[in-house]
Amino acid sequence: MTCAHSGSRLWISNWISWCGECGSYGMHPDELQRGRTHKKGDIVDQLSTTPHEAHMSDFMVKPARRGPETVVYLAHGSSNQEIGRDVQTELEQYGITVINPFQRAEQALYDKYVEKGVEFPPEICEQIVRMDLEKIDHAHGVVAIPSTSSIGTFMEIFYAAFGQGKPVFTLWLHGGSKHPWLAFFTHLYMGDRKIFITAVKEWADGRRASA
Repeated sequence: MTCAHSGSRLWISNWISWCGECGSYGMHPDELQRGRTHKKGDIVDQLSTTPHEAHMSDFMVKPARRGPETVVYLAHGSSNQEIGRDVQTELEQYGITVINPFQRAEQALYDKYVEKGVEFPPEICEQIVRMDLEKIDHAHGVVAIPSTSSIGTFMEIFYAAFGQGKPVFTLWLHGGSKHPWLAFFTHLYMGDRKIFITAVKEWADGRRASA
């Protein structure tokens, strides 16, 4: 690289495709799509940790974001993927960036093992958990739609609320009374999706107002 670019300054922009914050740094989609931009002898390279080209193109076509942004992690079980996508759409229409773990690379892992009835190898278990923890770390809060058997979702809720001290908004769709743990650690909404979405939006408005 040194020989090829001798006499030029090399600028490298590192980003991750699912990170909403990356878009707030003023990157230009047209430059990203070209991959390499030459300006006055300078060379600008864009690098992503996302390995698949299709995933990068999803990110690159989005307009550059400006100003304060709210990023949430969508914690939900595989049985709640449909309502998860609906909630994601509603929040994104409001300008909230949603990290959905059932999209892109992680979904491919689930498709490879779960749908075929094959048990996860230990290394894949670690890979999935580490990916989820990293995404939660990069989010400002969590919106959760747990099912009664969604152990992973409950672990994500506890990690975000207790381990990270982040706000968690939980939509419970299975009736019954409020569970003490969910009521204590999260903003719990019993079956009322409209109030749940409104609460998340109001929280995002508060973040923007205080930024």
